[in-house]
Amino acid sequence: MSRELTRDERRLAALALIGLFWGALLLALGVAPWIAAVVVVAPLAAAAAALHGGVLAEPAARARGLAGEIRARAAEPGRRDALRLNRQAARLRREGRAEDAVDLSERALAIFRRCGDRRGEALTLNALGLAQARTGDEPGALDSFEAAVALRAELGDDHGAGRVLANVGALHRGQGHDQEARAAWHEALERLEPGTPEHDRTARQLERAG
Repeated sequence: MSRELTRDERRLAALALIGLFWGALLLALGVAPWIAAVVVVAPLAAAAAALHGGVLAEPAARARGLAGEIRARAAEPGRRDALRLNRQAARLRREGRAEDAVDLSERALAIFRRCGDRRGEALTLNALGLAQARTGDEPGALDSFEAAVALRAELGDDHGAGRVLANVGALHRGQGHDQEARAAWHEALERLEPGTPEHDRTARQLERAG
């Protein structure tokens, strides 16, 4: 059975709804979205959620949802910049300008980390490893690949982790480390989806390696 709200609870409910209104208005106007999320909406959501077994659960959920939307919209320009940098880095890598590609990938990586975009971070770490390998920085490339594999695994993306491991195998193979290359390709095949081009290509590489 529901109970009557106390005066403090009614006051907080009103404040939460007012905060929801102002946060939505700021978002619509495009004015200071981070201020709307952090100063107006998020504190009210946290306070409302803490009240007496979720009496104000609905306003709190609405406020939290709005705060998340504001944060996502504020981060979107950064993600677009990072994706653009990744595309440029890939083009530079194909053109043989690996050092410039490393610089752009590192800039993209910093943006994804600030945005909290772990999938973008994993994608960029793999690209960074490819560019580092082209410059002859094998230890740096391995570090980037290993970090990408770990992130893909955390995200539940086994196929993506397998693709990075295939790159690890190619790097070891290029260094003449055949045993390490075969081990990386074996692990990659365990993660890659059978029948995909990546799985078939890795299987052929492993077969040629003996």
